[in-house]
Amino acid sequence: MMKKILGLIGAITFITTGTTNVISCKNPETSNNLINLEDVLTVTDLGKIPTITPDVVLIYIKAKNPKVVITEIFVSLDSSVKEFARVHVKGNSKIYHQLATGNEIIVLFQQG
Repeated sequence: MMKKILGLIGAITFITTGTTNVISCKNPETSNNLINLEDVLTVTDLGKIPTITPDVVLIYIKAKNPKVVITEIFVSLDSSVKEFARVHVKGNSKIYHQLATGNEIIVLFQQG
């Protein structure tokens, strides 16, 4: 009788340990859940912007593209060019796929 009880306890322990390992190995953060930034950032002409800074450009991107999560992207400006900015996905983004090198999204604007 004691052998049957010990065998049953051993089997239950093996099953729960195996199940726990299988569940804990599942990675919920898969690239299949990420979306393409270009699918939500569709309006790239931002119009007139009073002050050209990365933060202001992000605000205008959000105003023209309400589905864009601006905490997941950043803007790079060329100090000599005041008509456009490059939009990049942050490296640790949990929402957007990374853009291929050289495939950043260009947004246009006029200072005014």
